[in-house]
Amino acid sequence: MHKTILLLSLFVLLESGDCDQQKQADKIRSLEADVKQLKADVAELKQKPPDHHYELRSEGSRTFRFDPATGDTCIQLTSPADWKRKETKAQSCECIDDTQHYVDMPRATDQEQQWATNYYSFFVKSACGE
Repeated sequence: MHKTILLLSLFVLLESGDCDQQKQADKIRSLEADVKQLKADVAELKQKPPDHHYELRSEGSRTFRFDPATGDTCIQLTSPADWKRKETKAQSCECIDDTQHYVDMPRATDQEQQWATNYYSFFVKSACGE
């Protein structure tokens, strides 16, 4: 009788060892899948343009928009008299943003080139005081 119980206990232990190995193999597969997904997510984030979280900083009569990710600044607000100065308009956030948009515009076709030219004529020149 003791031999039967001992043999039965040994069988149960051996079977539970197989389950643990199966559980470990399943866990390893799950972790490998997680790592693969995380690598794909990181690659996607690297291709995504950075989100801008601007800060506004006042200095004298001007309020600047500061991008802590890049260190870039531009004039967000100032007095009406200051906006009349060409140098002020050239440093405005509107001028900076419109110029960057113009630079990023596609120009592969004649139509895209015409759109970029029109955009520059209507928006960039106006925003930058040209």
